Order: sequence, then structure tokens, then C-alpha cells
Amino acid sequence: MKNSTFFALLLLLGSIACTKDTNDREAKSKAVDPKTINIVAESGLKKYAHMPPNTTWHDLDAFYKDGIEKYRDRPELQSFKSYAISFMVQLYNMTGDQSAEATERIAYYAEEMAALKSCNAESLHRMLVRLQGHWEPAKIARVASTGYQHAMNTFKLVDKTSPAYATWEKNITGLLALAETK
Repeated sequence: MKNSTFFALLLLLGSIACTKDTNDREAKSKAVDPKTINIVAESGLKKYAHMPPNTTWHDLDAFYKDGIEKYRDRPELQSFKSYAISFMVQLYNMTGDQSAEATERIAYYAEEMAALKSCNAESLHRMLVRLQGHWEPAKIARVASTGYQHAMNTFKLVDKTSPAYATWEKNITGLLALAETK
């Protein structure tokens, strides 16, 4: 229960960063659509947070593939990606699967997560650690560096007195260490 509460807090902080980025873009374009519906809720992704019985990361992987195609033109696609990847890694333990298929998908999702402006440092760090021995150290360093830069966008929003701060700091530091490995 404690872990699920903590994870929900982390996802909320990531969502805040995505919302701030989306709000900044909307303000700049002067075209705010009051009917915008959050695709995380609209898509049905939230059901995966409750870990339905007999559901695996494979199910969420298929859901992700459909979702990025269906919502590719939506400004909040970044939120959908961040939540789905984090769910696969942190709730469905995708990184614990040692199969070649899982390694291939983890490699894909590591690059996806690193590219997100609201990169989840914990999820990316877990994926990059799992990819050690599969990727060249220089590639891990490059992806970690990109993810580190993007994760700092969210980390800056974390209250230093929050219990989540130490975990965020640990994962940010882990990404930086991977980024500095050559």
C-alpha cells in the first residue's frame, strides 16, 4: 500500500509537469480548448494502475501501441506515454522479464521515456540498468543524459521537504551517473 501511494505521488508530479508544459504551449498559441479531455482518463489507461487480475506488461504494451497511434495528434500524448511506460516498468515489472522480447521492448521504451520532457527518472533508470550488457555503454550514457536533462524539469517541481524528494534525488543521481559512464 505504501509503495502504491508513493508511486501515485510520483505520477502526479509527472502529470503536473506535463500539464504545465501543455498550459505554457496553450497560452502561447492563445487557443485554449475548454473541452480538452485528459487522454490518460479518456483512453482507459488508469485501469492499469489498479493492476487488473491476469494482466501483464504485454497487455499494457499492446494498449500503448494502439494509444500512441490513436492519440498521436493530441497535445497531451506525452502524459499518456509517461504513465503507460511507468506502469509497465514500476507496476508490471517489465524489467524483471529477462526474455529477448522484453529486452527489445525495454530498449524501445527507454528511448521513448528519455525523449519525454517529463521523463520519469525512476522508470528510465530501471530500464537502463536492465539494458547494461545489451547496449554499448556509450548508448546508455547518451540516453541517460537526455533523460537526465528532461527529468530535471519535473525534479525542479518536487518540494524539498516532501518524502518523495529523496527518491527523486536518488534516481536523478543514478541517471547522472549512467550519463557520465563511457
